[in-house]
Parts: sequence; C-alpha cells; structure tokens
Amino acid sequence: MGFFAGLKRLNIVLVLMAVTLAWSVMGEDNVPTESLDWMAGHWCTDSGGKSVEEVWLPPRGDVLVGLGRTYTADRTVGFEFLRIAGVEGVQSYIAQPGGQPPTHFARTDGGENWVRFENPEHDFPQRIEYRRDGDKLYAEVAGPGNNGVEAVIRLDFGACASATSNNVEADAIWAARAASNQAIARHDAEAIVSFLDGEYVITTGSGAIIPGRDAQVGSWAEHIDQFPDVVYVRTPVEVTLSEASSRAIENGTWVGTRTSENGPQENGGQYTAYWRKVDGVWKIRSELFVTLYCKGVNC
Repeated sequence: MGFFAGLKRLNIVLVLMAVTLAWSVMGEDNVPTESLDWMAGHWCTDSGGKSVEEVWLPPRGDVLVGLGRTYTADRTVGFEFLRIAGVEGVQSYIAQPGGQPPTHFARTDGGENWVRFENPEHDFPQRIEYRRDGDKLYAEVAGPGNNGVEAVIRLDFGACASATSNNVEADAIWAARAASNQAIARHDAEAIVSFLDGEYVITTGSGAIIPGRDAQVGSWAEHIDQFPDVVYVRTPVEVTLSEASSRAIENGTWVGTRTSENGPQENGGQYTAYWRKVDGVWKIRSELFVTLYCKGVNC
C-alpha cells in the first residue's frame, strides 16, 4: 500500500502509494491471487494536502503487481512498488517503499472483497487491509501509536477521474518500469532484457552508446558479475503518450549503487526513455542516461 514510503519522515502523516531492491529470494511461489482481482484498477484520493495514487494490475501468474505514489502540486513525496505473491506457501503483501529492501506482510484473514495482511515484527505499519465496496477501494494501515494506542490511517480511494485509455497505457508503462527495476534488483539479465525492443539502443551515464538488445544480456551479466551487489532504480516522473501512434516518452531520475574493491559508490541523474508498443506490449526502444552526481570512491 503505497503509504509507508513516507511514514517515518512524515511522522505517520500519510503516504499510501508506490523500485525496487529485490524480487525476494525468499522463495516466492504460486499461491493463487485470483480472489484479489477486485483490487485491480487505477485508484486516487486526496488527504492532508497530498494526492495519493495506486495502480493494481489484474492477477497474472499468481502475482498481483501494484504501483503507487504520493505527491503535491509541485513535487513527488514518495513512491512504492508493491506485489502480492506467495512466500513459502502463504499469500503475502510485499512492499518496497522508496527503493528499500522488501518488507513482507503475511495474509491473516480475508473474505469476499476484503483482505488483511500482518507483520507484528515491523515498526509501522503492522497491519494492512484493503476492502472493495462498489466503485470504492478502502485501504487501512495500523500499528503502534503514542501512549500505546493503536494508530490507524485510512484512505478512501475512488477510480481516478483521469483514467482514460491514454492513462491506462501510461499506467502500463509505469508498471513495466516497476517490473524492470525488480528484474535489475534480482540480477536477472534475461528478464531485464525482456523489456527492450529488438532495435534497442542505450546511451549510458558514462556516455557509451550500446546498440542492440542481444548485446544487453552479456553486458548486464558482466556488470553483475563485476559488482555482485549492484542495484539501479529508475523512478519515472512523467510518461507522455503520442497522440499519433503507439509511442511514449518517459522522463525520470535514476540512482545506482555498487561496491568495488575500493569501497561503495553511488551515482545518479536523469534519464529519458522512448517506448513503443510491439504486438500489444510496451517495449523500450531507446534510453538516454545522464550522470549528474557521484558519491564515494572512484568519483
């Protein structure tokens, strides 16, 4: 639930939304999620001077993938990528706020159009619930509050007023970026490349130009072998679709971290991605990454 991306730094004011640092090597397995198809949709609400937006894709392959963000008129407050999948035979809500490692909440109860997940070992929240009532989606998180009293935050979502066909397509690109981030986090070179168009070209942060999707498999495998803890998180800021054809442009920020023999390093900057729809699926045709800062060794 995209809201605990900003809970700690906002003192539990709010943040229920939506990459990614690990698809979880803890054995996600095939626990059916069809019973949660009622969560699918593009949901929006306003609370505390902020707008909260969540997108949940319909269950596929026994996994429900979600994406969310919290924002004001002039900036993004937080983002989070989410999924509901089986972990050791238990349906679990897996949250990755702000690119942090995943936190798991096991399903403890549920019924027709409602579900509850809990993790008593987590600081806040410890309980997450969703409930669908007609065209509304209600989300609630709860955990320890002041003076031992449970703190409860509730968001009442409705279908986003702007949920036109164009926005649905943009949502699909946001979700694809989330899945791409997850593939990078789990170091799955084949999965990373699956999001690329056959004529893909990348300009890296260092200025190197690498053409061809096939070349990316070896490039990623070599990079991961050299830096076993490497992680890249690409965070979309906006996605704009072409009015004339099945093309789109994505602009955002990126951060990369890794450890070399000389110590840790972090760099990041901005990127632009050109997407096009191929056989009904959005693929990345080209990407341009520009490095704007570097921290640590070898900078």
